[in-house]
Amino acid sequence: MLNQNLIKASNATLKQIDLVKFHEQSKQNLETEIQHYKIEAQKQRKIIYQLEKERESFIKELSELKEKVGTALCARGSFPSYSQNCEDDTLI
Repeated sequence: MLNQNLIKASNATLKQIDLVKFHEQSKQNLETEIQHYKIEAQKQRKIIYQLEKERESFIKELSELKEKVGTALCARGSFPSYSQNCEDDTLI
């Protein structure tokens, strides 16, 4: 009887040890996965930053090109709608 209780307790202890090992492995896997997500999020933030810089560059370039076109149209007198703006040095 005492021997049987010892065997049951030993089996229960082994099950608990296996469960602890399983949970520790699960924890490690989740921590690794979280780290990968953090790295990916950082990469995406860098990409977003670069795209925003590129967008700002394109906006600036577009503004400069609009100004050049407007100046050229005023110089040629091609479009009457620009004539009033040409006098004010303000372009549409």
